[in-house]
Amino acid sequence: KDATTGELPDVFKDVKMNDWFFKAVMFMHERGLISGTGDEMFSPNVNMTRGMFVTVVGRICEAEGETIMNRTCEFGDVAQNMYYAKYVQWAKDHGIASGSDDGRFYPDKNISRQEMLVMLRNLAKHMNKDLSVKGGKVVTDFNDYGQIEKWAVDASNWAYSHGLVSGRDGNLLAPKATATRAEVSQIFMKYLQNID
Repeated sequence: KDATTGELPDVFKDVKMNDWFFKAVMFMHERGLISGTGDEMFSPNVNMTRGMFVTVVGRICEAEGETIMNRTCEFGDVAQNMYYAKYVQWAKDHGIASGSDDGRFYPDKNISRQEMLVMLRNLAKHMNKDLSVKGGKVVTDFNDYGQIEKWAVDASNWAYSHGLVSGRDGNLLAPKATATRAEVSQIFMKYLQNID
């Protein structure tokens, strides 16, 4: 905080104290789990990519003391010099993320909400966290639950029951929609605070 005004300094020019995502962005940034996009910008409304997401997942595990060595990434569409390359391979090796049937990872593709929830649950499993579905809260509560792919139902139930994800307007889970960097910061903060 600024000693004269008592206000938190603006770390990012595009993240203000009255933004709904301010607390989550600062929580993630202060722990070194998510960085800005350059020039003092966070780009809260930019969609999170698959490469960005596994990087945050890897940094969470590094913060918990796990060593993630530089390793050659087996996916042909992941350049070895990219910041996310070692995290993509680590995530694959530990069952947190997988590629597509065509042998690619698509690191620059926007992550869908259901992909995000599957990776998050896989992270919880890797970290020996609670994988139960709490209080019978399941995604059949949402009007669009029929759009959730079969491979994402368990993870969606888990995330929803633990309060990691909530619906969008119209009581929709929006499993195939993208997620912004602000939304993902909020979900990761809830994960780190709520999952034992």
